[in-house]
Amino acid sequence: MVGATNLPDKIDAAIRRPGRLDRHVVIPLPDLEARKGILRHHLRGALQEEDLTETAERLQGASGAVIEQVVRDARRKARTERRDPLIGDLHASLPARVCLTDDAHRRACIPEAGHAVVGCLPRAVSGTLPADVWAFRDVAAGGPAGKTVFQRRSGIVGTKVSYLAEITVLLSGLAAEEIAFGSHSDGGGGSDGSDLQRATVLATAMEASLGLGRQLAYLAAHSDAEILDRLRADVSL
Repeated sequence: MVGATNLPDKIDAAIRRPGRLDRHVVIPLPDLEARKGILRHHLRGALQEEDLTETAERLQGASGAVIEQVVRDARRKARTERRDPLIGDLHASLPARVCLTDDAHRRACIPEAGHAVVGCLPRAVSGTLPADVWAFRDVAAGGPAGKTVFQRRSGIVGTKVSYLAEITVLLSGLAAEEIAFGSHSDGGGGSDGSDLQRATVLATAMEASLGLGRQLAYLAAHSDAEILDRLRADVSL
C-alpha cells in the first residue's frame, strides 16, 4: 500500500507504525532543474530546441501537478490552432504571479525562519522537525509566499506537553514577525492548512476531544471538521 499526503503531521502515528505505512519518503517541491525535467517529460519531445529555464524559474514554488497542468493547457492551445506547441503557449499558460518587493520578500522570509529555528528546539517532545524551508520571490496571485515542511517522528506519545510544543512551533512564524516588525501579517491564517487553522484545531482538540485541557471532556471526535464545528458552537472553549 502506498499513501501520499501534503499534511503528514495529520496522519495518526498508528497508521505510520512499522508493519503499516512504515517507510516514509519526503518529496519536496521541485527545484529549478527538477521543474525543467518535469516540463520536458510532459512536453513529450516538443520544444526540444527551446531553453526552458525562464519558464521553470517562473514556476518557482509550483508542484509537479501544477507544472503538468501548464503543459496540458499549452498543448491544448496548440491543438486548437492545429499547430505544434510554441514556447509562448507555455508562458501564456503560466499561473499569474506577483513579484514581491524587497520588503515583502523579507517579510515572507521571517516567519519561515521562525518555524525553522523554533521547530528544532522542542523536537524531542513535539515529534516534528523542519525538513524543508521555502521563501519565494515570485508568488502565485493569492498564494503563499513561503512554506516550511515538517517531518514527524513516530513513537511520540501525545501528551499535553507535546501538543503545546506543536502549537508553539505552528505559531512561531507569527511570533517571529512580532519580534522583527512589531506586528504580524495575515499570512499565518486565512485558509485550511494555515498555521493558525492547524493551531486552532490542536488547541480545541485538547479541550474538546482529548482530555488534555482544563477539564476532562469528550465533546467531539478528533477531526478538523467536528472540532471546528464544536468551537463555533461554543467559542468559550
